[in-house]
Amino acid sequence: MQATRSTVRLLIAVTLVLAFLLPAAPAALAQDTATIHYFRADGEYAGWGLHAWDGAAITVEWGSPLEPTGEDDFGIFWEVPIKPDAERLGLIVHQGDEKDPGPDMFLDLTQFTEAWIISGDLLLYTEQADPNARPIGDLAKLRAHWVTRDTLAYPAGDLPDDATFELFDASNGGMQLTLEGILGAGVTSMPLSVDPVGLSEEVLAKFPHLDGYMALKLPEEKLNSVPALLKSQLAVQVTGADGALLDATGVQLPGVIDELYTYDGPL
Repeated sequence: MQATRSTVRLLIAVTLVLAFLLPAAPAALAQDTATIHYFRADGEYAGWGLHAWDGAAITVEWGSPLEPTGEDDFGIFWEVPIKPDAERLGLIVHQGDEKDPGPDMFLDLTQFTEAWIISGDLLLYTEQADPNARPIGDLAKLRAHWVTRDTLAYPAGDLPDDATFELFDASNGGMQLTLEGILGAGVTSMPLSVDPVGLSEEVLAKFPHLDGYMALKLPEEKLNSVPALLKSQLAVQVTGADGALLDATGVQLPGVIDELYTYDGPL
């Protein structure tokens, strides 16, 4: 009888220990993952895969991208295993050698483990974005005019007094307007200041259709770089004090080109 009681006590103890340990096992074996969502307006996802590196806990070969894990209301998505101590995850959505949108993307894993990619959009979103939303402005509409070496004319509108103006340039092109502003590989920018006096009488005499436009001034230390900038893709971006995009437009160049390169000597 004593042996039976001891055996029962042992079985109870073992049962309690297993009950304590077994629920913890799945958690101990659980793999951290990052979820990457992808949207295409045409809905054609066949053949598109995800190349991942850096913080990925698995090795992904370029020729064998990750297959989608599933579909949701946004589009398709991948769940990428990540290293416990990873700080960022490198990403490229591609079909063969065609990349979408193109440049390498990186997700800051110290802040986020979920991201959204919209086909053709250079921005990696860390909150679900509306793929049907359109950024404010249009880089194809050249509404800013570079009229002299140090001055751009911009159409005055209903802008806040604390609006900020910047001149963006991309020596290799590829500039893109996103919901959060101008992006692109190799894109740089410089601040433009508003001249309260406005455009000069000389400029208005030459370009009377710019009457009422604002005068935006380049920093003096940037004036020597103007000839090089004229070979780049250019755009003016306007943002509010909170950084929100208010406008963006391309730049016309005839005025500054005439000033810099018109020949007045004998023929």
